[in-house]
Amino acid sequence: MATALADPSYAKQRLATLLRMWHVMTRVDFSALMARPFLGGELTLHEFSLAVRLIEAIGQKAEEVGAVKVSLVKLRVGLATTVVPQFLSEAFNVAKLGTIAEDAELEIETDPIKLICWNCGAEFEADNFFAECQSCGGIGGKVISGDQIVIERVEFEVKQQ
Repeated sequence: MATALADPSYAKQRLATLLRMWHVMTRVDFSALMARPFLGGELTLHEFSLAVRLIEAIGQKAEEVGAVKVSLVKLRVGLATTVVPQFLSEAFNVAKLGTIAEDAELEIETDPIKLICWNCGAEFEADNFFAECQSCGGIGGKVISGDQIVIERVEFEVKQQ
């Protein structure tokens, strides 16, 4: 199965449809939310592009293993990714419509940001980039973890042979 997002016109059309559906379902004006450039300068939430790509990856894996249904997707999302779990969950619920993952439940666990203090070199956990170091009171540091999105688990229902 060729990747649909390799074709920019298909991706733009799919994202526009998903955004319209999300707006109708939630009555949230997505343009008022944090919009970011995607695919040739058009604005959309990056959570939607992530959800579409997640569904695409799950669909490809499902095809490889001969699955007929996806029942669970479990993600670990680092706070340093700037992904808003609620937005990703809502985008996933729209992006999964009409796919093998249509009935899938999405579980999202967040990971804290781990920093190394710029001043004293101490490692500490934080919920934002400008947290105060517990050792010296310095502000912020170098991110050493919490900047990834990891697919922890996907549960498939496989055809009986």
